[in-house]
Amino acid sequence: MGSEHDSKVVDDEDSVRKQSRLSDLESENERLQSRLETRVTYRRAAALLLAFAAVAVGAVQVFPSERDVLFALAGTGTFGAVLLLTLTAEQLLPARAVRSVCETTSRNRAAIAHALGADGPIRYVPTETGVARLYVAATERDSIPPAETLTSTVVDEDGYYGIALEPTGRDLLTEVRQQSGDLPEDVDSALPMLFEAATDLFEFAETVKTINYSEPAESGRTEVTIKVVDNTVGTPTGIDHPIRSLVGVGLTTVVDGPVETRATTDDDGEPLLIFGWGGDQERTDHDSTSDTETGPW
Repeated sequence: MGSEHDSKVVDDEDSVRKQSRLSDLESENERLQSRLETRVTYRRAAALLLAFAAVAVGAVQVFPSERDVLFALAGTGTFGAVLLLTLTAEQLLPARAVRSVCETTSRNRAAIAHALGADGPIRYVPTETGVARLYVAATERDSIPPAETLTSTVVDEDGYYGIALEPTGRDLLTEVRQQSGDLPEDVDSALPMLFEAATDLFEFAETVKTINYSEPAESGRTEVTIKVVDNTVGTPTGIDHPIRSLVGVGLTTVVDGPVETRATTDDDGEPLLIFGWGGDQERTDHDSTSDTETGPW
């Protein structure tokens, strides 16, 4: 009787220890989940998968009869964590943070340009070094100054006045070239490549598409209108918005000349971006623009 009683006591103590360990593992898992549930990032998600794998391995001691299933779950969690960390080797930022930064930067650029008296059209202009600059003239009818003057932030000489800035699209285009090679030499082939970079490489928007492409016979000026759907980095009509800048700088490279850009909206109020080049670059022809035009910015 004594032997049976002692054996029962040992079994009860062992069961209590197992239940206590399982309770500790569950508590730790809940603690990790509570820390991650409000701020789930890729790295934290990987940590959660590893924690899940650890819990599964620990549970083998409590439920040895389910060891095959638990080891399979542990392996799945570990594999998922390693795969997630491998696919997201670079640091990723929340879309809302990037959107906030882009919109604030755009507003500041517009405010600075206005304070300096540069309220004219936005143009992406090639320079002597082959590097594009963002040039905003004082008025709509002001012509583009010589390329050598665009190295200064404020251009104020020889009857020209405006501001010249480094465009966001310059470094973005460099990244595109590193990933996909040089842009094609014709606009028809270059635009899809730029759109794909904006949506797939940088994930700036869900879709970027051409909705109008015209080349007036008399003026020789070419215009292309694009629509941005579900953008993730702020209002696409903002001054030097990443998509606007990438397309503008890319087109400047392809046509080897200034590219002017303005913003408008369609009948549904959706923003549209218009890029024009060739013909008379001294002024912006607004005759074909709808009444919903939002201005140069």
